[in-house]
Amino acid sequence: MIRNADHWRIVRPISTHFQTVSCAEVNCPNYQNGFQIILPTTMIVQIIAIRESRMQYTEEEMEGGLIRFVFAPGQECFEGQAGNHQSNLEREPIFKKNGIIQEVNQWQDGIGESLYRLGRQ
Repeated sequence: MIRNADHWRIVRPISTHFQTVSCAEVNCPNYQNGFQIILPTTMIVQIIAIRESRMQYTEEEMEGGLIRFVFAPGQECFEGQAGNHQSNLEREPIFKKNGIIQEVNQWQDGIGESLYRLGRQ
């Protein structure tokens, strides 16, 4: 039985290791090729949001109470506008033992010793 086990983590927090970037910077296929959204006509809030978005699109009514919005290439998609495109800043990860940040060598030695002790139980 393992008692009082240490918690070892290697983390790259979004807040410090990533940055929000544009569709063009991440080669977003929606930005490069354009994209389409098909909605039922009952989704009034979303339809109004698209119509008021100032984006370039064409609108087409379809069978079954659907509307297709076709967006031209070269504009930020909705994910990009929401800030959901991220780029890795290539920073070193953060090494933690029980929530406390450690230097990489200290962390490696500690986890090695911990694993050794677990193997001997």
